[in-house]
Amino acid sequence: MTKATVAAVVLGKMAGGVLAARFGAKRVTVVSLTVAAVCFAFGSIPVFGLCALLCFNMTMPLTLYALWRRFPGYPGTVFGSLTLALFLGFLPSHYGISLPIGGVFGSMLSLLLLWKAVEDA
Repeated sequence: MTKATVAAVVLGKMAGGVLAARFGAKRVTVVSLTVAAVCFAFGSIPVFGLCALLCFNMTMPLTLYALWRRFPGYPGTVFGSLTLALFLGFLPSHYGISLPIGGVFGSMLSLLLLWKAVEDA
C-alpha cells in the first residue's frame, strides 16, 4: 500500500465524521457513495482510485454512529461488530478468493443498505 492510499483511507474516515456534523449523515452518505461509485468506474486512473477510496471510507464513522445510536448501552459491542465485519470482508482476499463485486456495485450496494440505517441526528 502506498502512502497516498493510506492517506486516502484515513482522511476519508475523518472527513466523513466532520462533514456529517456539518451537512447531515444521510446527505454525506448519499453523496460520498455516489461519488465513490463514479470514481471506482475510472479507478485505473490513480487520482480517481484515490478519490474512490477516500469517498467510500467516509461512511465508516457514520455506520459506527448509526449503530451506536441504535444500541447506546453497548458501545464496545457496536465497535466490535464493525471490526468483525471488516475482518470477514478481508477473508476472501486473504484466501485468494475473487468476489464478483466491483467498486461501483459495492458502493451502490452500500448506499442501498445504509439508506435507512443512517439518519440525521
